Amino acid sequence: MSSRETPSGRQDPRIKVGGYDLRLSEWAILLMLIAILVPAVNYNFHLHDPTPAQLLIGIFSSAICLWILDAVSMLRFRAPWVAHSIWVAGIASIIGTSVGVYQGAFAERKYPFEGAWNFTALAKDSDSPIAENSVVLIYSENAGIYWGYSNLTRSDDASARKAIAVEIVDFVPQQEEGSLTARLSFKDAQDVLIKGRLKRDKEGKRFASDPTEPKYDLTLVRLR
Repeated sequence: MSSRETPSGRQDPRIKVGGYDLRLSEWAILLMLIAILVPAVNYNFHLHDPTPAQLLIGIFSSAICLWILDAVSMLRFRAPWVAHSIWVAGIASIIGTSVGVYQGAFAERKYPFEGAWNFTALAKDSDSPIAENSVVLIYSENAGIYWGYSNLTRSDDASARKAIAVEIVDFVPQQEEGSLTARLSFKDAQDVLIKGRLKRDKEGKRFASDPTEPKYDLTLVRLR
């Protein structure tokens, strides 16, 4: 390892590798560029149908990439006004996209089945329900389903086979009927997974199992 004095009077260490004399400062800048630019380019390349927040990140990272390339002299614009135009366009895009992000964050959600529901599950061979809980549903934009959890209830009768908690794993309401998967948790730490097809009423405030369902009668009723 050797060093050579730079025009500013500082020592610039060098390393000889395979007959090549490499300056550490150049390699440090190159590694920094790789560490910053590669994740940004990879993020933008894999964006498909982005949300406003993802688009904001993509535009910001692209502007940072151009700024870094210009700062280390890897990309020189022919005229100063070109660089200024790019920065102005980047700033305007970031501000405009930020408005969309904030509007989306404070806008009313467009999923009508979110909220509180009363869930009831009745076994065909029993007269008493095995689950009767209030559940809160929320829509997952990534999965395209409604899901949620219930309140925790206590069964006074230790021998009663009644769920103390319910997890709605997925609920997919359709125009006339939908599907529901629920996990029932009991006092003895056992879980039961049940599935069923539910038909909805005209107002979309009540879903009930088809009478032909073999094992369970499931009901979802909107709470006011």
